[in-house]
Amino acid sequence: QHGGDLGRRMHRALAVAVAAGQRGIIIGGDCASLEADDLVAAMAALDAGRHLVIKPADDGGYLLVGGDCAPARLFQGIPWSSPDVMRRTRARLRRLGLPWAELP
Repeated sequence: QHGGDLGRRMHRALAVAVAAGQRGIIIGGDCASLEADDLVAAMAALDAGRHLVIKPADDGGYLLVGGDCAPARLFQGIPWSSPDVMRRTRARLRRLGLPWAELP
C-alpha cells in the first residue's frame, strides 16, 4: 500500500486491477467474518453487471468492496473508521450513478 488515507489506498489498489483489465476485490485484514462464499457472491454480482459490490459491516463501514471500475471520488471525503462510512458511500454511489450490489 502506498501513502494517503484509507480511501486513497483502497482506490489505488482497485485502480491497479482495473488498469490491468481485471476486476478487483479489496477486503479488510481484520474481517474475520468474511467467508469464501462472500467472495463468490461478490464475483457473481460483478458478473451480473453491477459495477461495484460492497459487503456492509455491523459497525457502519464495510468489509469488502470490489468492482470493474475505480472512481476516485467514491473514496474521497469519507470519514473512515466511523459509523457513517456505509451511509456516505451509498450516497456517493447514487450521485456517481453507479449500479452496485450489497451483500448481506
